[in-house]
Amino acid sequence: MIRSTTASVLALGAMSMALLVGAPAVAASGCATKVEFARIKVGMTQPQVTKIFGTKGIDAGEEGNAANVVHRVYPACSSSGAAEAFFVDGRLTRKYWI
Repeated sequence: MIRSTTASVLALGAMSMALLVGAPAVAASGCATKVEFARIKVGMTQPQVTKIFGTKGIDAGEEGNAANVVHRVYPACSSSGAAEAFFVDGRLTRKYWI
């Protein structure tokens, strides 16, 4: 319990410092926030989206049978919701907050 509390405090401190010095904040726990979701834009590559969310997300499978379409889900940092993203040929084509 003490270790997880200490880790949480350290992560919060690091995110606070990033905001103070103008560095982009990335969720330390590998989850998505609505602020990060707003930063992802259609046309971004999958690695760019991964960098913003701080996680590769969960592979939700390919849409239909198209091998070039990838569906990823990024769990929300809050208690509910998730970011959903669809990539075609490695580029973001659709995004939803569910």
